[in-house]
Amino acid sequence: MQVQGAAVNAGGRWIRGMFLTWWRILGAAGAIILVVGIIMTVQGATASSALSHAPVCADPAKHTSGCRFTASGLVKSTNDAVQYDTSTDSHGLTTRYRHDTYTAVLSVGASSYNTEIPDGNLWSLLAAGEPVNVQIWDGKPVQINLTGGKTVATADRPDQVVGSGIFLLIGGICIIAFWVLIRVFARRSVRRWRNPLGGQGSLVPQIASDLPSEIQRLRQAADRYESIGDRARADVLRDYATQMDAGSSAYTGSDAVARAPDGDNQPTS
Repeated sequence: MQVQGAAVNAGGRWIRGMFLTWWRILGAAGAIILVVGIIMTVQGATASSALSHAPVCADPAKHTSGCRFTASGLVKSTNDAVQYDTSTDSHGLTTRYRHDTYTAVLSVGASSYNTEIPDGNLWSLLAAGEPVNVQIWDGKPVQINLTGGKTVATADRPDQVVGSGIFLLIGGICIIAFWVLIRVFARRSVRRWRNPLGGQGSLVPQIASDLPSEIQRLRQAADRYESIGDRARADVLRDYATQMDAGSSAYTGSDAVARAPDGDNQPTS
């Protein structure tokens, strides 16, 4: 019994350690995502304000000083760079994930720009050799205006950064909220486990105090079965009563030793 109890305690400590480890990892991940989301949102909002208030370039040839202008251009080529990532779970099952990076090469005057398009559906609207109008800000293409009136935002347009930042911000808040709920639930569970009866005391002493009456009822039932000739059931009930009596005595003895003052635990001569 002592070996089994030690094994149970060791297993409980291991489970508690693993829970605390993953709980801390979850909290750290949520905090990092939240901070990154705040930074990206602030930076994107600042850049969006700078774009909306940017002056028109007096000389398009000197468009790297924070000004903006729109000029006619041409889509020279488009490319979809496909990359596969693999992951293997604990059962040996391997899953492949596809990542697409959509880019387009734009020709505006004497300059050529290799820009990324975050939206694959909008990227598919671009065709090599198609004339377009390109909005340039701070030396980078931020928007492509198609002849049909549709617009294609590039990865350098600030509102794209704001959108990603808000997404991370919401994700971080959700993870932190879940982390807090786990903490509250764990504390309440531990409190209930330690004191299930609330202000009425621990559950174990309450059960131990009820054992004598239960043992007495089992012995009375055994006597009744024996009186009608059912010796097998009587022996089973007496065996249960004996085991419960032994358990009650063991708890009472250990509890008395645990609660006795130090002087009472000393051997007497």
